[in-house]
Amino acid sequence: VWFQGKTAYMKFLRYGLGRSDRAVCWAEQPPLYARVEAFVTPNPSSANAVYSLEDLCTWINRLAVFARRCSPMTNS
Repeated sequence: VWFQGKTAYMKFLRYGLGRSDRAVCWAEQPPLYARVEAFVTPNPSSANAVYSLEDLCTWINRLAVFARRCSPMTNS
């Protein structure tokens, strides 16, 4: 599962899973449940203009590596 922004991820944890994890960092997260993996990247919204295009591209590339690693198609 990919979350664009820490706020979205933290709200999912709180309202979706009833958890209140305090420390959230960019990148891979602990498994949510069963074998569901999660990854958090900065939100590319212009309202969140703290991150440069280069920063966002770096995180999207890391997400792609994560997705390939987690894909059942590449693990068979």
